[in-house]
Amino acid sequence: MARTLPLALVALVLLLPTSAVTAVRGVEATNVSARAYAIRVFVPGESAAGTEGVSAPGDSVAFGGSFSYGEGGTTLASGPLTASALTSRSTGGGRAQASSEVTAVSLFGGEITVGRVSARARATAGTRTAQGDVAGSAVTDLVVLGEPVTAGRDLRVPLADWGMVAALQQQAARTNDARGHRARAATTGLEVTLSSEHAGLPAGTRILVGFAEAEAQTAAEPPTPTRPSGGAGKQPAPPSAPPAATIPREKRPARSKGAATTGRGKARAPRRGAAPLPPEPQRSPLGIPPITRPPQLTTPTLRGEPYVFPVYGLSSYSDTFGAPRANVSWHHGVDLFAPLGAPVLAVAAGTVFSVGWNDLGGNRFWLSDRRGNQFYYAHLSAFAARTVNGARVRAGDVLGFVGDTGDAVGTPYHLHFEIHPAGLLGLGYDGAVNPTGYLALWPRRQAIDLPDEVAAAGVAAPATSSSAPRPGAILLHASDISSTSGLEPGSLQEAIVDRAVSEGDGSLVARSGSPGRAGAGRAR
Repeated sequence: MARTLPLALVALVLLLPTSAVTAVRGVEATNVSARAYAIRVFVPGESAAGTEGVSAPGDSVAFGGSFSYGEGGTTLASGPLTASALTSRSTGGGRAQASSEVTAVSLFGGEITVGRVSARARATAGTRTAQGDVAGSAVTDLVVLGEPVTAGRDLRVPLADWGMVAALQQQAARTNDARGHRARAATTGLEVTLSSEHAGLPAGTRILVGFAEAEAQTAAEPPTPTRPSGGAGKQPAPPSAPPAATIPREKRPARSKGAATTGRGKARAPRRGAAPLPPEPQRSPLGIPPITRPPQLTTPTLRGEPYVFPVYGLSSYSDTFGAPRANVSWHHGVDLFAPLGAPVLAVAAGTVFSVGWNDLGGNRFWLSDRRGNQFYYAHLSAFAARTVNGARVRAGDVLGFVGDTGDAVGTPYHLHFEIHPAGLLGLGYDGAVNPTGYLALWPRRQAIDLPDEVAAAGVAAPATSSSAPRPGAILLHASDISSTSGLEPGSLQEAIVDRAVSEGDGSLVARSGSPGRAGAGRAR
């Protein structure tokens, strides 16, 4: 017994290192990683902003009560958010999983809202196979520019003239080959990309809400070694090829026509008349060149709405759709010329969105009717008080006033107006159609209810118990306002309801024989 015990201990000691090495090699051959974050904001030229990210190995979880970006959360605001990353490894295999969740998301003051964003990613790898999935990822209660949207995989919705929102962008891939088994899964719940300046953020800005990624990889099992048959430790020599002269001509391999050789083994030029080899493709260092779509030639019928002309009072326009423009390739709408301050009307019942400023359009906004058709208004001098993001309006409601803001400075006062039918929104901004034919058919309003319809931008109507007059509705301009009849009680209402007969020298309305006709000057 005394003699056999040491032998058993020696055998055990010899076996332990071998088993330990096998386990360690199995773990080292397995690579697993996971990462996640709730919100990221990428602004060109600036460091990324957002919530805390988590990664594994080194399992971690992050919680947050809320998040905001921009002054007062006007750019982005959210409710509770979480992110987690977990990994595990065993001999010959591993698993990784990541998740993030964000609730009550609001972007750009409510232009985009989401009830919940959930991102999930899982990846596993073993000695025989690997797989990944994004099951459980979801975006619920998504509202884009006032319209509810059902979020599905790789959904993309254009954001008027300023960007694109994408939901549930997902990737799940695996490879199983001689090098090993690898799986990767990733999902982004919501991504907003700006193609032009919006809400104070430059073009190229990206906002990601809900991101998760997981990856697992194992090395392939080594092939089973085979014992050589030609003797101990020797490999049999490959059979030598027979001389070419002993091979029948019909069984000799054919020579390549494009790379014939001489008897000395040197390459010779292809025969005259042979097709030249295609050149190597040259890739531009600037990437794929941009593609500008030509103007749409179709004019689909806009059904289901009683449409009205977008400008009240005297105005004129011509067909300039598709004309060359320096900044946007071609003119996407028409210009309706009218006096400064002429009321701009909602062409249909619907929802107002993207109210604000950009360098091209100046004061501009969009209107979506109840069938999803969108209308773009630009170069306004001011907005009506009701014109705020998400506002529900009726056809004929006054939404703003004609001006020359943006790149229209120095041009005659006008409204730039575009029509984007619902069926062409997938083309982005270039889905615009020629408004000329539509405008010719839409009736012009003969009167508007000033006290209820219009208010100066940012001025609230006084309380009903107040004896003060209601806010002014129309921007009148004159060289000497002390002699303008618009200062008399009731004259503004009388002037706008009566039929305008002349633009005169630039004043909004001028009644025949009116003692207070505006002079030649302009005062804004």
